[in-house]
Order: sequence, then C-alpha cells, then structure tokens
Amino acid sequence: MSKRYIAIASALAFSLLSHAQNLNPTVQVTNAYDNRLMDISKHSLQMAVPDSLLRFDWDFNYSVFDNPYKGAYEFNPYIIDIKPEASAYDGKRLFLSAGVGYTIHPEARLYWNPVLKKRLKLAVYDEYGGYWGPYSGISWGSSYGGNYSFKKDGSYTGYDLTNILGTSLRYDAKSSVLSLDARASYLASAGEGLFHYLMRGHSAFSADAVLGLKSNAPESPFDYDLSVSGSSLLDHMSWDDKASELSLAASAKAGFALGGRQKLGMSADVSGMKYIEQSGSSSRSFGIGAISMNFTPSYTFKTDRFEVTGGATLSKVIQSADYERVVPEGKEAFKPRLFYPYAHLSLEMIEDALVLFADIRGGQRFNSYSSYLNADHWFDNYGSGMFLDGLADVTMTSYDASLGFSGRIGHRLQFKLDGGYAKLKNAPMEGVQLVSEGKFMHCYEMTDYNLAYADINAAWGSERFDLKLDANLRKAFFNEYSNAAGLPLVSGSFDMKYNWNRRVFAGLSLDWASGRTATHRMLDGLPEGAEKSLDYECFIPAWADLGLSAEYRFKKLFSLWVKGGNLLNSDVRRNLMVAETKPYFTLGICLNL
Repeated sequence: MSKRYIAIASALAFSLLSHAQNLNPTVQVTNAYDNRLMDISKHSLQMAVPDSLLRFDWDFNYSVFDNPYKGAYEFNPYIIDIKPEASAYDGKRLFLSAGVGYTIHPEARLYWNPVLKKRLKLAVYDEYGGYWGPYSGISWGSSYGGNYSFKKDGSYTGYDLTNILGTSLRYDAKSSVLSLDARASYLASAGEGLFHYLMRGHSAFSADAVLGLKSNAPESPFDYDLSVSGSSLLDHMSWDDKASELSLAASAKAGFALGGRQKLGMSADVSGMKYIEQSGSSSRSFGIGAISMNFTPSYTFKTDRFEVTGGATLSKVIQSADYERVVPEGKEAFKPRLFYPYAHLSLEMIEDALVLFADIRGGQRFNSYSSYLNADHWFDNYGSGMFLDGLADVTMTSYDASLGFSGRIGHRLQFKLDGGYAKLKNAPMEGVQLVSEGKFMHCYEMTDYNLAYADINAAWGSERFDLKLDANLRKAFFNEYSNAAGLPLVSGSFDMKYNWNRRVFAGLSLDWASGRTATHRMLDGLPEGAEKSLDYECFIPAWADLGLSAEYRFKKLFSLWVKGGNLLNSDVRRNLMVAETKPYFTLGICLNL
C-alpha cells in the first residue's frame, strides 16, 4: 500500500498522538488482524501524523476481499485486532485461503474460532505471505550538472517473506473484559545492497504478548483500560551481524464522570527497551537502552452535540548507551522539552451525519530497531553501527494540529476529510546518499522539518458495489540541510468490488505515489576540481500498482479466486531503493467452514 511507502519516508514518530476515532472492531473491515510488529501487508514506521486508515470508522459491512486479497466475503472472525473486542458470532469456525502464482506472491491465511462458552472467545490464526522474485537494479543516470535520476540496471532476485502465528483470547466478565494476545512472527528478506554486489537482508524472529483489562459498564461513572505487554526480537542480519531487542511496557487509561457533562481523565504509559548488537567482524557487542514515559491528565466538558477536552502531556525519554554518543560536527545536541499540548474538540453539526473536529497533540518517542525493521524489511544496518550511531534516538513532535470533518450521506456513503500542520525535531526520514560517482547508499536522516498534510477517506457500500478511496497530500519543509528524500506530494489507494448474487465477484485496485527529489552531498570520489560542499539532486520517479481480481463461489463453503497485480509494469517502489518489477498473477482457493 502507498500508506506504508509514505510511512517509511516520513518515519515520523509517536504513535500515542493519533487522534480522532479508532478502528471499529465489531464490523468486517479491511484488515482481519492488525499485525503491528512484522506485518504482511504493511511496512510502516509509526507516524507522528496518524494514518487515516487506522482511525476511520466504517459502520457498514465492508468486504474482506481487499487488496491484498483477504478471501471469503462472509467470514467474520471474533477478533480482528491485536487488542480487539468480540464481534457477533457468524456461525463459521474455520477459514482457509491459500494461493500461489508468478511472479511469486505466496499467500496463506488460516483463522480458527472454536466454539467455547458464551463469555469466553478464542481465535487462532496464521498468516503467511510476501514476495519472491525480480527486483530492478538501480544506477545513477546524469546528462548534465548535478541532476541525477534512477535508472534500471538489470535485475536481481530477492525476497521478502513473513509468517505470523498468533492467538487471541477474550473473557467477558460483564462489567469488564479480560484479554490475552500472543504472537510469534518470522521475517526473511534479502536484496541488493551497496555497490550492486553486496546482499543485505534479515532473518528475524519476534514474539510479543499483551494482557489487558478493560471496563465494560457504560452506566458506571468510572471507566478504565489497563494493559501490560512484552516483546522480544532476534535478528541475524547481513555480514553475520546479530541484533536483539527486548521491551516491556504498561499503560493505563482512566476516566471519572463528574455529573452528566464533565469528566476527569488520566492516561499513562511507561515502557523500557534494551537493544544489543554484535558485529560479525569482531567479538565486541554494543547496546543502548531507553525508558519512555508519558502522562496526560485531561478535563472534558460534553453536551449532546459538543465536546471539548483540554490537558497537557508530560513526555520523557531517558537513554543510556554502552559508548559515548558523538554529535555530528556543526549540529547541536538535541534536547527535547517535557510538556506538550493536548486538546480535542468535536461538534455534531448534523445529527448522526456530520461532525466537525479539531485536535492538537505533541510528545516524544524513542525510535527502536524493531520500528525501523517493521517499516523497512531491508533496513540496512551498514557498517555495524549506523543504527546505534544516530538512528536509535528520540524524536520530538512539538505539536501536531489538525482540523477536519467526517460523516455520511444516506446509509451508503461515508467520508472523512482532514488536514493539519506538524512540527518535528530529530525525526528519521528515508533518503539517499551518493558515495562516489555512479554509486549510492540508502540512508535515513535524523532531521528537523515541518509537515503540512491532508487526507480524504471515503467509502461506499451497497448490495452490488463496495468502493473505498484514500488519498493523501504531504509536504515537508526542512529546517536544515538533509539527505532526506522528502515525501511523495500525492499518494493513495482505490478499491472497487462488484458481486453478482454473492457468487461471482470482481475487483479493481490502484495504489500510487508521485515522484520526489532527494538532495544529497558527495562523500568521496568527487569529480576532479569539485568542492566538498557541492550538492546533487536525485529524482525518484512516481509509480502505480494496478490490480484486478475475481472470485467464483462454487458452494457456500468453497470458492476459487485469482488476482493480478502491477499490470502497468511499473517499478513499485514501496522502499526507496527496492523496486518490485513485472506483473504478477496469483491463483488460490478459499474454504469457509
């Protein structure tokens, strides 16, 4: 999806700042499960500006036949999020979808909902997928001055495959809901590295679990949402380097109603992380640790159609390292502040049809190794220390202010339009760096910039048609020199589904991102007579991924499906330096028992 492409580029930090609604877990929506650590279908660093797909509520039954293919239209598992609430039982217990084709995009998904007691619900799932095939090699092309553009330079074979095995357990104790989610994930990736001949990649295993307790008594003046979690990751990287990461976290949200219109709230989360890296070229190992703390007291005043919340966030990250961190020459040490704004306003302008909202948030977060690997499955820790030397650091969102409205027209069309402006400091952003003439290196830059953004989200649902549109506008304004490539100005996705008597299904999808330009500085191998301060520009071209899909249901429990992707034969560059090439077709089956 273009969403993950944008997120890799922005690398914006601070998931706790996402505003507006949460994904409604009681309806069939696009994602059967929200796989947060190593997702099959999302490669995204958590953004300072929230991904609208994760905060837009659809209240009608949207097909799970989405892009990528999710299979079986009428399967609705109990649990569709890592920390969900149960949906109504639909009478089905087992779902299996599997497919393979050329170029190789293997897909396999298994969901099992055993029938348990009324208050106890369980889901077990396994998801496997990815890509194995040709990627386009990239070289510099220049006809004048310091302006370069990416050129195809043959191709090479690489892969990006993940498998996720997990379980979700829920117990409804009337006034509260107890949940336990556990998951094991494996990522295998390999691709072309620096100078076209080094292979880079990962063989990473992770495990994580979340234990939660949430109130479920609307009539009570007191509500709460508590959780504790832990995760571990072990990665065998290229060049025999090894990395391990361990994290523990606890969070709590509580609110107390003061009469019918006022409410006091408090949210708090504390997490600790330890990362250790061992170089394959030596027996030495280095590490870094971080403790993150966020506390937000708030006051809410609410009437039938108006709600306003005000407060402040205390946000702090404490770091420790096995070595002395070196501040680059000419750059001052980054010193984030402690307090950040927190406010929300909503006004129901038309009852049950149109809501105006405004938000302002801020805070800081630590950029963990797992967040980079989740965003970029080819994350290049070149030199056995690039991550520790600068990327394992704190990002500050001074503020993120947004304004928008959401609503519906009739019972079929839902929409949301919003936009805003954010100020970020020391935020990672994807870029390129010219190492010598004709040779390049993929990089991330910790840089300061302001961000203007806007999003349009719309969905239409009817007996025959389901349509969904997500379009995004992003513009970064850099406050200092940077090798960062900026963001695609325009990107988005479109999905359309048609069915005939719920037996024959057809779909069309399109993901796209506009081109962008990276400014970079030569490190060595400069042309004779050139100055060290000489800047070069590199243009990264636009791309579009057009897909078609079809399914035929032979019986209620069995169907056959086929889909094709990249039908425009574009270089699909979800990673700045990694481009999937050639059209592909996948044939598969669905069993819904």
